[in-house]
Amino acid sequence: MIFFVNEFLGAQGISVQVGLNPWTVLTSGILGTPGVALLYGISFYGNM
Repeated sequence: MIFFVNEFLGAQGISVQVGLNPWTVLTSGILGTPGVALLYGISFYGNM
């Protein structure tokens, strides 16, 4: 899911991306869609 969201945001011209590593895969695996939203929220906040 992270890969597809990265691709979608890149196509929209938004330069925020979440890397695929064991921590992000674990977070999205345990928390599901809210976990992915959390990862992107942290990424957006870090770019502000």
